[in-house]
Amino acid sequence: YTKYIWRPLYKNLFIKKCSNDSLWLRLAQYFLFETIDDIILYTIEHGNSKILDLFFSDRIIHLPLLEKYLIDTLLFRKQLSIDIVRTILIYLTMSNNRIEKCFQYVFKRFLQIWSQENFIRFSSNNQHLYICQCISICLSFNQQIQLNNDKDTIIMCVLNGIRLHLESTFDYIRRRGQLIGELIIKYIHLFSSSNQLIFDTYDKNHSEVLMLTKLAEIDQTLNDRQLSDDDDDDEETIMKKEPIVSIIEKPICTTNRIVLHDASIDDDDDDDEFESYDYSHDTIKLDVEKPKYIRTCLADLISTDKIDRLESALNMLPTLIELYKIECEEVALELVRILLNYNSTFNIENFEKLRLNNLIILCENYPLLISDYLCKEFYEKNYTIHQRSLILKIIQETAKKLSQINQIQTKIQDQLFISDDDDDDDNDNDNDSWHSIINKRLKLKTKYKIKNNLKTKKKIFQENNFGNIVGYFYYPLISYIDKKQIYLSLIDGDQDYLLLCELLSCLGRLCIYAQNTLSLNNMIKQLLDLLKSLQQHQNAGVRHAIIYAYACTIVSIGNICYDENLQYYFIKLKQWLDYIIIKDTNTEVQSLAKSVRQILLKTLQHITDN
Repeated sequence: YTKYIWRPLYKNLFIKKCSNDSLWLRLAQYFLFETIDDIILYTIEHGNSKILDLFFSDRIIHLPLLEKYLIDTLLFRKQLSIDIVRTILIYLTMSNNRIEKCFQYVFKRFLQIWSQENFIRFSSNNQHLYICQCISICLSFNQQIQLNNDKDTIIMCVLNGIRLHLESTFDYIRRRGQLIGELIIKYIHLFSSSNQLIFDTYDKNHSEVLMLTKLAEIDQTLNDRQLSDDDDDDEETIMKKEPIVSIIEKPICTTNRIVLHDASIDDDDDDDEFESYDYSHDTIKLDVEKPKYIRTCLADLISTDKIDRLESALNMLPTLIELYKIECEEVALELVRILLNYNSTFNIENFEKLRLNNLIILCENYPLLISDYLCKEFYEKNYTIHQRSLILKIIQETAKKLSQINQIQTKIQDQLFISDDDDDDDNDNDNDSWHSIINKRLKLKTKYKIKNNLKTKKKIFQENNFGNIVGYFYYPLISYIDKKQIYLSLIDGDQDYLLLCELLSCLGRLCIYAQNTLSLNNMIKQLLDLLKSLQQHQNAGVRHAIIYAYACTIVSIGNICYDENLQYYFIKLKQWLDYIIIKDTNTEVQSLAKSVRQILLKTLQHITDN
């Protein structure tokens, strides 16, 4: 329709007739507005603001479909070229009605997007640059921007947008935020002085800065695109021939004092016996100065455009934390925020491992400060599933390091598949030397060692220092798990329950790391209440995580349980596990339930014996 009907009519007939004959103009408008689709985009791409004003006039105000297509679809979704965007914006400023109804709305919408935290954090480089370019073009029409009742809204958007841009870890975002803030204050006179806001922390001669500044200049608005003709679009392009370089002109490279050149120009046959130097795997190693102080390391972590310095900072951060523990406490939260908000690997080898290790070290050295921040941020908005999962991993690994108890059982598999009797035999064989065994046999006048009489095991309870701070890790996570948010609803709202599974597993592991602490019983009770409320969950993965968390609670409580309420919980748990083993449709859930049931029966037996 566009190619074979509208295109020839537009080029050969409507362009020539419509400006002078209203009948032809009505006919052209019939074609355009009958089906609002690609023919309008074609007209915009090959026309200019005068053509749009001729064909559309003020119909954008009265036709909601046309307004939606021009503004919502073309300006805010398609990410067109800047020339086309500029043509549309010029058209919107060619009448007072369009300025009041459309242009003002478009400018505020661009500004609101620019100042949104979600957009700043998760938009791509091209998307962010596109919005900045659109704002600069709008500022070139500063005389048409009417503040009136919107002045306070615009001021709040500008100030909030500048703040969020400055908090970013990316240099290009901070640079654009400062520049756009300056341009807005300069051109639309939000304050008494147009030079009231000036930043000196970015390169004024940067190509992006010059380009955005040029777009915002008033002189640029006087020039519109010329009418384009696409007759040559279908012609075949002639391939450019590469210039022929003679053999003599080929460059000669010297590396390690060995001359590298083309063998074809070598006339000396005597050198054929020498193998050519292989430099295909050589890599250029740049000498990057390692940061020596914690604040230098912080600056390098922020400078995301300098990958070598960023990688060096990631590798040196653990050492600097150990050297400057007191100084690091002042910037610990800032370091965590920067590392947590990285949304790229920067092509750095083992980037995820380095980041996780640094975050764990920070949380281990400043557990109260960092754990409180991480637990709160887990339920805050503007975080991806990957970032929330990373927070849980940091909390779990930090708790494991802080507990430092050799006697605690941290591997569920040992309890799931190894019986206590086998463990006792193995331990006896390992601990008793052949000398002691013979002496005991001689003393008892028997050939065999009598089990449980020769050796009585003493249960050793070691103090768990993690018990003093475990509440800062555990209770903030479990307290808000059932709280519904627009951006996060773990139990009811989301269809992807991966995060809920990881959270339940993390809570179970925290109970394991809290063994031999006074707060363990209360932690287990809260977790058991939560797990009981989720027992009938429809997702098999969640049920699997629930059973795993149950196993963690059983392992953490050990063989001695003085709380009658917990014993009652475990008896009810056995009944539910029996039901799951028979009725559940997922084989993995059934298999894990059988193993956990064995652990539970042994635990109940030991509790009864004691």
